[in-house]
Amino acid sequence: MAITIEGTAFPLGEINKNGWGIPFSEAENAISSLKDSVLRICPRDSPHECDFSEDPNAEIGRIVDAWQEGSEIKARASVTDSVAERKIHDGTWENTWSIYSLADSIDDNWASGVQARSLTLVQNPAWEQATWNIAAAEEGKVAVRNIHQFKIIASGDPVTDNKDNSNSRWRSFTG
Repeated sequence: MAITIEGTAFPLGEINKNGWGIPFSEAENAISSLKDSVLRICPRDSPHECDFSEDPNAEIGRIVDAWQEGSEIKARASVTDSVAERKIHDGTWENTWSIYSLADSIDDNWASGVQARSLTLVQNPAWEQATWNIAAAEEGKVAVRNIHQFKIIASGDPVTDNKDNSNSRWRSFTG
């Protein structure tokens, strides 16, 4: 069984509860390093302890994509640990996460040279916006929840919707 979660990893240009933030100028660094990072869960009483040690036993998946939408960095993660998948399906864990990253420096509360190392499932994220939802799962247990409309284009011509003309070669599809 495979499950995918996605949501806002963190906002840009906003100081978090820990007193630092990631400026817009660091978006590319954050995105590219986030794409190479892992998904973790640490013990409840030490929400980032496994991050500090980069404990491979705490890894429950990997980040498969990251992108910017407005002032937020979004991420999609594949959960590869079967116990973690079950706990996510069962709603055992909060749907919040927190980024663990390294930085070359933090000046006036703004990080520079950001290198994301993981997204970690936590109960109290440093940014309120740092939430995820189940995006997809196998075995029909969860339907895709993030749906984007699309049109199919064939031979370079836009597809038209001809519901009344059954002989039409082209039809539009939304999904």
